[in-house]
Amino acid sequence: MEYAENGDMFKYLQKMELTEAQIRSWLLQILCAFSYMHGVGVVHRDLKCENILLTSRYNLRIADFGFARFVDRGRNPGADTVCGTMTYSAPELLYGERPYNPVAVDVWAIGVVLFIMCNNVPPFRKSHKKEMHRKQVSCSLVVSRNALQ
Repeated sequence: MEYAENGDMFKYLQKMELTEAQIRSWLLQILCAFSYMHGVGVVHRDLKCENILLTSRYNLRIADFGFARFVDRGRNPGADTVCGTMTYSAPELLYGERPYNPVAVDVWAIGVVLFIMCNNVPPFRKSHKKEMHRKQVSCSLVVSRNALQ
């Protein structure tokens, strides 16, 4: 196992703002990793900044496959178990739809990670879970470097 000496993306983003070039590079690494995983029928189901580790050269490694599973690679891979972190959860999980498409859930989480890389804050922030849930299922988002300023 490789040691990721620069910690995780969550802690890194608390002290650093990324350039567009860095965002592009890291997003491409994430997309390549998930393209490979989904291509072999593996879904992560708990992607979040805390599960993206930084190597000594600031390349990314996806970590924590505790909720990962193999799925059918057909059009409807289907999963019934709700897992993951609420901030990164896709609307279909929050609505309670079963079965859900875990590949689509991973893609939603990648979008949330992209938003955080661009803005250094999550798109859905509330102290109460009920309020966060309401915000997640009822608003439309615009991703930009200055979205929250």
